[in-house]
Amino acid sequence: MCVAGGGRCAARGAWDGVGGSRAGRGRARGVAVAFAAGLVAGLAVARPAAAQSLLERSVDLSGGWIGLPGMLQFDIVERARDVTDDGFDLLSVPTLRLALGLPGRTLVGAQYGVGSPVVPGEPDEFEVFGRYRPLEAGAGAPFDLTVQAGFNAAAESVDGEVALARWLGPVRLLAAARGFTHGYGRDGRLALAGGAVVHPFPGRVPLALAADVGSLLDRERGEEWAWGVGLQLGVPYTPNTLSLQVTNTATSTFEGASRGFDDVRIGFEITIPVPVGAVIGYYAPREVAQRAVAPPPAPPARVVSVPIRMYAFRPARLEIEAGTTVEWINEDDVVHTATADDASWNSGAIRPGGRWRATFSRPGVYPYHCGPHPYMKAVVIVRRGGDSMEAR
Repeated sequence: MCVAGGGRCAARGAWDGVGGSRAGRGRARGVAVAFAAGLVAGLAVARPAAAQSLLERSVDLSGGWIGLPGMLQFDIVERARDVTDDGFDLLSVPTLRLALGLPGRTLVGAQYGVGSPVVPGEPDEFEVFGRYRPLEAGAGAPFDLTVQAGFNAAAESVDGEVALARWLGPVRLLAAARGFTHGYGRDGRLALAGGAVVHPFPGRVPLALAADVGSLLDRERGEEWAWGVGLQLGVPYTPNTLSLQVTNTATSTFEGASRGFDDVRIGFEITIPVPVGAVIGYYAPREVAQRAVAPPPAPPARVVSVPIRMYAFRPARLEIEAGTTVEWINEDDVVHTATADDASWNSGAIRPGGRWRATFSRPGVYPYHCGPHPYMKAVVIVRRGGDSMEAR
């Protein structure tokens, strides 16, 4: 029995095939309008910062993204389906995601799905999660390995995931194994998923094609394979990335992304970064960065390379000792820059095939982006020799 209120019950009824009332659909439209307003506001006010890049992940797989230290990620996922037999009347299922990047290759976050069909009798989902990446390809590992644990309050389920990701030229392959202590009304369920992100114009156009498919291992009647396809875009002159999606999943929680339904949903996802590290003083102050980051006056003793490839700094999270020189190498066919988020240092134009070096002399956290493509993001974490990362 639904006890969450008339509007929510109407939305729940529409998902259960009983037929949604005008009030339920009106509520969904209102949420959709609010989310659209948030999208526009995010595009208008977001500053160049370390956002999650949808150019590296698919619709229902995270790709093991762990964020950058001090960056708060706000994502809006909006999916809608037609709820009428004649005519065209959309019922939307929006999901809000907040995630904060922490030191040590970790991330904490929460998701809220409105009008979710995942748990009978519970029209909304709330999930909290933590994510850790013990292996990172940018640090010399053969692939990215990420583990995640979370709790879905609607399902009263502890959920977990092990994810793998690896670049093969312009293609990034993704895989995930998930487990739920209480998934879709049953105890102890497992799911597998796989996908790929393809850059058809690598290094020339910030565009990717993404697809994924997954399934519960013990599917019952009415539980379909989960699938999604997306057109992933870097939004010009903003730090945002955008995904235009077609899928048969509802929300982006673990459980929402692991089960498909027998109807198709269309929607989008937008990433909006908020650099809270600058507000709380986590990043190196501007005056410190101006003194600490400078072109090397002589051939440096320690050099670490950061290739710029397919609209991404690789690695996006670089940890070095004080006094190390970083060399950016542009392997794309367009001009890039390495520009501090607070504009305290700037490489200027790094042309295709070009290089630029800078020496980091003081411990701190130095986030930066590409000036022409602000959704390209990265951070240099400078440690005191041999010590753990120290932020000033």
